[in-house]
Amino acid sequence: MNHSIAVVIPYFGQWDEWAPLFFETVRRNATIQFLAFTDCDMAGLGAPNLCVSPMSFAEYVAMV
Repeated sequence: MNHSIAVVIPYFGQWDEWAPLFFETVRRNATIQFLAFTDCDMAGLGAPNLCVSPMSFAEYVAMV
C-alpha cells in the first residue's frame, strides 16, 4: 500500500501503560505509515503499517 502520511515516533525508555491502546490505533489507521525509533520492547505491539528501527537514544541523536 502506498502511504501519503508518515508519523515519526522517537520514544525511549519504557512504554507507558496505555501503549497497547496507542498501537491498536496504529493498526486501525492502515492508510498511515508509522515509523518508530525506540529502545523499548515491541513484543506484541507490531502492525503492518509500523516500521520499527530499534536503537539507543545516543544512536538516534547521532542519526538526526
